[in-house]
Amino acid sequence: MAAEEVSQTVDHYKTEIERLTKELTETTHEKIQAAEYGLVVLEEKLTLKQQYDELEAEYDSLKQELEQLKEPSLALLIHSLIPLLSSCHSTYLSATLLHGKPTYILKVFQNILFIFSTWLTCLPCSPL
Repeated sequence: MAAEEVSQTVDHYKTEIERLTKELTETTHEKIQAAEYGLVVLEEKLTLKQQYDELEAEYDSLKQELEQLKEPSLALLIHSLIPLLSSCHSTYLSATLLHGKPTYILKVFQNILFIFSTWLTCLPCSPL
C-alpha cells in the first residue's frame, strides 16, 4: 500500500507541476503582450509629442509673421488715409464756403472716419 500511495502522490505532483507550468506559461505570455502593447503606446506618445512640438513651432512662426505683416499694413493705411482725410476736410471747408450745406461731404467724411476707427478696433493692439 505504501507503493500505491507514493505512486498517487507522484501522479498528483506531476499533475500539479503540469498545471503550474501551463499557468506560468500563460501568465508570462500575457505579461509579454502587455509589455509589447506598452511599447506601442509609448512610441505613439512620442510621435504625437513630436508632431505637437512641430505644430506649436509652426504656429508661433506664423503668429510672428502675421504680427510683422500687420505693422506695415497699419502704417500703409495711415499714410494713405492722411491725404484722403485732409482732402475730405478741404472739400468740406470749400463746400461750406460755397454752398453752405455740405451734408453729403460731411457724411462721406464721417463714413471714412467710422471705417478707419472700426478697422483699428479689430487690431489686437493698436499703436495709436
